[in-house]
Amino acid sequence: MTKHPVQHAAGSEFCVVGVGASAGGISELQALFGSVPAESGLTLVLVQHLAPGQHDRLLDLLSQWSALPASRACDGECLRPGHLYVASADEVLTVEGGVFRSANAQGGHRGPGIDNIDAFLESLARDYGPSAIAVILSGMGHDGAAGASSVLQQGGMVIVQDPLTAMHDSMPRAVLERSAAHYVLPVGEIGPQLLQCASPGYERPIKTVDPTDATFDTLDGIVGLIRCHEGIDLGGYKSSPLLWRIRKRMNERRVTVLRDYESLLRDDPAELHTLMRRLPIHATGFFRDPDAWEALKHDVILPLMDSGKRKPLRAWTTACATGEEAYSLAMLLTEAMAIGEESPGFQVFATDASPEIVARASQGIFSHHAMQHISEARRSAFFYGADGLFRVKRGLRERMVFAPHDLLADPPLPDIDLVTCRNLLIYLKSEAIDRVLALLHAALRIGGYLFLGVSEVLPAHQQGFEVVSKRLGLYRKTGPAPGVDIRFTTRPEAFVERNAATAIAHRTAIERFDLPSVLIDHEFRVLQFYGDTSDYLRQPAGRPTDNLLELLERHVVAEIKAAVAEAIAGSRSVTLQNIPDRARGQYSSSFRVTPMRTANGAAEPRLLVSFVPAGVDLANQDYPDDALSYRRAGRVREAEAQSNAMRVSYAELDASREELQVLNEELHVSNEQLKEKVAELEMQSRVLSAGAVMTLFLDDELSIQWFTPAITALLPLTPADVGRRVTDLNARFDDPAFLDDVRRVLGAHEPREAEISSHDARWYLRRIRPYLTSTQTVAGVAITFTDITGRRRAEQALHESAGRSAFLVRLADAFRPLSVSGDMQNTAARVLREQLNASRVIWIEGDAGGAPRIVAIDCAADAIDPDQRYVIGGDADPMPGELLSARKSWSDGNLGIGAWANVPLMYAGRVTGTLIVHLRAAHPWSEEELTFLELVAERAWAAVERARAEEEVRARNAELERFGAVTVGRELRMIELKEQVNALRRRLGEAPDFPLDFGPAAGSEGH
Repeated sequence: MTKHPVQHAAGSEFCVVGVGASAGGISELQALFGSVPAESGLTLVLVQHLAPGQHDRLLDLLSQWSALPASRACDGECLRPGHLYVASADEVLTVEGGVFRSANAQGGHRGPGIDNIDAFLESLARDYGPSAIAVILSGMGHDGAAGASSVLQQGGMVIVQDPLTAMHDSMPRAVLERSAAHYVLPVGEIGPQLLQCASPGYERPIKTVDPTDATFDTLDGIVGLIRCHEGIDLGGYKSSPLLWRIRKRMNERRVTVLRDYESLLRDDPAELHTLMRRLPIHATGFFRDPDAWEALKHDVILPLMDSGKRKPLRAWTTACATGEEAYSLAMLLTEAMAIGEESPGFQVFATDASPEIVARASQGIFSHHAMQHISEARRSAFFYGADGLFRVKRGLRERMVFAPHDLLADPPLPDIDLVTCRNLLIYLKSEAIDRVLALLHAALRIGGYLFLGVSEVLPAHQQGFEVVSKRLGLYRKTGPAPGVDIRFTTRPEAFVERNAATAIAHRTAIERFDLPSVLIDHEFRVLQFYGDTSDYLRQPAGRPTDNLLELLERHVVAEIKAAVAEAIAGSRSVTLQNIPDRARGQYSSSFRVTPMRTANGAAEPRLLVSFVPAGVDLANQDYPDDALSYRRAGRVREAEAQSNAMRVSYAELDASREELQVLNEELHVSNEQLKEKVAELEMQSRVLSAGAVMTLFLDDELSIQWFTPAITALLPLTPADVGRRVTDLNARFDDPAFLDDVRRVLGAHEPREAEISSHDARWYLRRIRPYLTSTQTVAGVAITFTDITGRRRAEQALHESAGRSAFLVRLADAFRPLSVSGDMQNTAARVLREQLNASRVIWIEGDAGGAPRIVAIDCAADAIDPDQRYVIGGDADPMPGELLSARKSWSDGNLGIGAWANVPLMYAGRVTGTLIVHLRAAHPWSEEELTFLELVAERAWAAVERARAEEEVRARNAELERFGAVTVGRELRMIELKEQVNALRRRLGEAPDFPLDFGPAAGSEGH
């Protein structure tokens, strides 16, 4: 198809941006459309899942937010640059030849809110090719994935909202799972990226799709690098979320091939460290899902406090990220403790796999945006403001312990009352989920609670928990989980080495000199804060930043850059003098930049920047450069110091190992728990079987593996038939393609379906789908039968209705050339017999009070003599009166006639005759068929009566014409006689006027 890149005023092609979104997330639309200026030249088209009629309200809102003129996309309207169009929720919008086309959503194969976005993006890709841009925002379902793939295939651009920032991540994730996105961005960054994509000099990134095995091999290599150098094992995470984050970083570094990025990570440790800082894939926020937190307070925390437990309540927030959820839990516990008279107190452990993320969370510093879901009362009780940010008050912070902990590698914390693990399991593989849940189960005491996310459900095979609220993800530990054996791995030496470097930086900056300091990488990003740096660093207005150059005074930036370069090049400390001190207002402070080195002496791109106040003499301090290097024996000591920094958490890990051994012994002897689980599974099976679902599972050898009881209506199955081949059974339905379709599904892995009929005259939609194992191999097929008898009967009724309408047209066409009533009666009888495939059709005239007579009869070739008398209704002619005035039907074998029916002939509101139809075979007459016969009789008899009336008119006119001819002849004879008389009188000399009127007796006898 020809592409239609329309030219704007500047002469270059303008881009058409198709934006797909689901209902909700109105703030995201505001952020996107509010960031596109009027002079951008972009054409934006929004297709959103809305209820019919809601697009008008949305259009009003967009008109207020967007600098572009906004209007509804109308059928036949040309797309213009610098304009915003909104698709109607009642129609399916497409574009063809640069013009909008819309169709009623109910009239086509596409339905509203189902695949409207795909429909538009597919047409946009065909029509605009490389000038098309697809943007997929937050939404539920998979609409937009196929359309985005079409845009990608036609050379266009695809931008997807980062799933971690989306209210509903199903639509963005569906696109990412197809590897169809060029950019994965927060909503706030999509607008600037659109402007960049539309700029004339923009170089499009090359979308390279590696073979699947090569992609995963390379990903495994990157995960191995992270495990080795960062000490974090990401092998349990699903591949797709990791690839999203890695490709986002690749876009920033302008790397298009995953293997090339792996090489960059091996050559540049700083890039590996930066990637690790960007990889956390668990979203967080204060009091995320408020209903769940409210249920946690009333169903978990308050019961725990009322249980008579005198020891402090111990809570553990795993995968804490930047700490919002951990602080939310601490606030909720504080509020709950204030309710009770004698509170036992509490302690919250907050852990994450990344030490740097934990360090950031432990600071308790949050922006206004992060605090938007915190009430004013809680802000006042638990936070205070400084430098335009919010800081956690000391009273709350002292009840919390932040420490690094990898759920996939480290032992659990013991004797925990409440564990929160939300928005993490959805990103893990099934094996990793089982391991994490086993670890959390081991951490909880009997009666402790597990708090999962609302989108996460405990697997059916997980034992040892009871459901408190399945919808909100609340569970309670009831006992040991049989058969679970938890093993722990040893962290790589490189990770211990890295932690030791961090520990040395901490000791150097704090313990030895007690100086406020920051640990930075070669990109000047702050990795760790030590001490109070507020006299030297300050967050600028706007979005928070961790870049040291943006936190410093502007006139110091050039000097600190030079000092960092010198420190890295010379592998030595560099001191800057006369730096302004905000507290004193004088140029009396100093900066000292110290590079950190590893055990083997290789330079690592990390530097410690220490702020030295006036009065501190570095020359008299024991600060030799060789203290920055260390021996292998010292690394173990520093690693132990880092472990001690976890306070209570890691100090309790040793004790937890003995408890785990005891638990493992209990798990192996807990057969009763296993029996209960088996009973539960049997109950679930009975619940499934209680429904009317017809389902059959076959393995790849066509042997029966499982079936629901409802399927026995079509296959004679019993429980003893499990293991038998399905070919051994006598099916109760007709499906000649059944076995061929099963074999094709096993071979091609694509579903097949067909409509079949059963022996009891019912219809079913038969579907066969492949059953895939975890390794994506086909282990068999799942076959379902859906009863569609009602639909088929409705279709048959429509077909018959169409046939009857066609017959009435055919009857009218047959009457058109006829003018004699008898011909019409015979024609109607013949056409009706052919339509019904009847043996005879008889027209009888006469009402109940008159003498009935047959006026037309039409018989098939094999019918009996039409002139003989028929016994109708058990009586000989004349017919009973009730047969002439009432509708009757029979179906039996009397007289060799299988079935017959008669309906009265009505004209001018009275019965004037009867129509009788004989069939060869027995036939149950339906109400619709008898009504149809009445309609035919009414139409035909009306035509016959009209023909008879026309015949009478024609006869009367002929009589009038004959009478008129006689009268004219007589008058002419009288005129001739008058002329003769007048001539005779003239000869006799009399007056010639002779009267013409001879009186009434003229022409009669004697005249």
